[in-house]
Amino acid sequence: MSVVPANEAAWQDLQAVFGTRGQAARCQCQRYKLHPKESFASFPVEERAFRLRRQTDCGHPESGTTSGLVAFRDGEPVGWCAVEPRPAYSGLLRNNRGPGWTGPRTRPTRAFGR
Repeated sequence: MSVVPANEAAWQDLQAVFGTRGQAARCQCQRYKLHPKESFASFPVEERAFRLRRQTDCGHPESGTTSGLVAFRDGEPVGWCAVEPRPAYSGLLRNNRGPGWTGPRTRPTRAFGR
């Protein structure tokens, strides 16, 4: 198993993780990244994929920024994890169901799990 920053992975590898059907393929990890007055339904999957590609900067290992990690098992892409400070997820500010959420902090207010 190996894990690399998304900008060090190929875009095709990340899309292989998301697949072509189901919620991951539709969402493209954009649900909570929408800006105020943007609607998830008003953005086609192609626009969500375009945004994710720009955010991850896949295929550019020299890039100074990316938005997550891609996991590989035996050279095959098998996982994705978004990793960014909370302010990158403006949609969470409008969602009051998140445990421990008190605003746009960059550190968690409560530990999750055990």
